Amino acid sequence: IANVVMGQSPKSEFYNKENKGLPFHQGVGSYGVRFVEDNIYCTSVTRVARPNSILFSVRAPVGRLNITKNKIIIGRGLAAMTHRNGCQSFLYYMLKERFFKDDIIGNGAIFASISKDELLNLDFIIPQDELVYRYNEITQKIDENIKSLDSQIRHLTEARDRLLPKLMSDIPRVGVETAFAPQITALEKYDEPHTGAVHRAKALYGVNSARHTLWWKVRLITSRCCSRDNLL
Repeated sequence: IANVVMGQSPKSEFYNKENKGLPFHQGVGSYGVRFVEDNIYCTSVTRVARPNSILFSVRAPVGRLNITKNKIIIGRGLAAMTHRNGCQSFLYYMLKERFFKDDIIGNGAIFASISKDELLNLDFIIPQDELVYRYNEITQKIDENIKSLDSQIRHLTEARDRLLPKLMSDIPRVGVETAFAPQITALEKYDEPHTGAVHRAKALYGVNSARHTLWWKVRLITSRCCSRDNLL
């Protein structure tokens, strides 16, 4: 029911952290909560995983899953899977149900590694196509929301990490709002109720300067939204 691409690692001389080439992943070390985090890049293309592919770890711990947001190069510790009929959400949750614990498949077998043939020969109970499509239609919408929220959280986290160090220092009042207007606008749109909290904080603590006003905006708005704990 799935197309499988087994990873192949290029020579390390082609690796870099300067965003040259495509993102490179070769194991679970770059896994996020659900989506892989791009840290290493590679200029030599070997095996490629397409956007929205399911990454499956084929070396211990076997069976860990993650999803790609973009085109990446995969090394020998990973395999990339795509459902033959485009039902990626169904495939993801089916695999997640079977590989419910590191190194353990649902029947209790433990693997230090797994080959392509062993992977393709695993048996699954597959519902009728109509039920698969209906299931995928429902879960795909949920997965798209999770993907969107993950992107928002990343952008907000980056804005917070850029702003807070500057706001804790003696940054001049002139030009503060202008310099960080895009980040503040993004934060305010994300969580309107906390924007009101800024004004209450200003009235309570007598915060008047541009620097302190900006600090309160970032601190109050990001206190709740910059967390991935609620992602499935």
